[in-house]
Amino acid sequence: MPGVDTLLVIRPADDLLLVTPHGGVGVCRALGRALRDAGLPRREGAPYWPEAAGEVEARMLSTLASVRGHRAVRLLLDQPARWASGLPPVPQAVAAELARLLRPPLVVATGPANVGKSSLANALASRPVARVADRPGVTRDAVAVDLELDGLVVRWLDAPGVDRAEDAVLAQAQALAAIAIEAADLVLWCQDAWDVSQRPPDPSSRWLRLAMRADRGFGPSPGVMPAWADAMVSAHTGLGLAELASQIRRRLVGDAALSHPGAWAFWEPTPPSDPP
Repeated sequence: MPGVDTLLVIRPADDLLLVTPHGGVGVCRALGRALRDAGLPRREGAPYWPEAAGEVEARMLSTLASVRGHRAVRLLLDQPARWASGLPPVPQAVAAELARLLRPPLVVATGPANVGKSSLANALASRPVARVADRPGVTRDAVAVDLELDGLVVRWLDAPGVDRAEDAVLAQAQALAAIAIEAADLVLWCQDAWDVSQRPPDPSSRWLRLAMRADRGFGPSPGVMPAWADAMVSAHTGLGLAELASQIRRRLVGDAALSHPGAWAFWEPTPPSDPP
């Protein structure tokens, strides 16, 4: 394709061409523009998958190519059979939850500095994604990473500590993090398990309160979850990480939505959902 890419074109049938560019979003978009400029009509409506048994299966195959997380894959694979069986569509509230399987919801970890928020992100990712040091202020900018938690891919934002900023750079980072918190689907308040000087947020469907560094053994009742917390974790030992992943997933996509027997119109725009 002159001016775009060097590629291989395969013609397995008289009415089918397979174009194999090197990849990359920019290359594919440029290739599409070049083909349309050359006179190739753009196909409207359902995606073209010649092996699909019908429109729903074609849409499923197209969506399947871009999603991550085993829960999304499993549910999508089941949709053609549900629509073929004439099952009623899922309610709008359920569809709004299931849409989070396709577009990762935003989860923001916030709280005082130096309580292990970055260590928690690294432990959940099973690889270094955030800088860690035993002093406050190391995370001066929010660190974003995609994590798969209990089969749901989320956009995780490791925000700088909420303590008083020592300079203008950290103050600006905290202001940007505050905007992300307002837009988040779920906010994790991270606080030392033994810390009684901080006041955690009130219980809310949008806030999950974490007692951090539970392995340290401080406080009057080591290993016992404080009354204010929704979950207790240790990034160092792994205590509570699997339970936390499951709790986050259930807050964002509940068990009832995943097990709903109805047909899911996953290709339609996300319906509006009630505010939390």
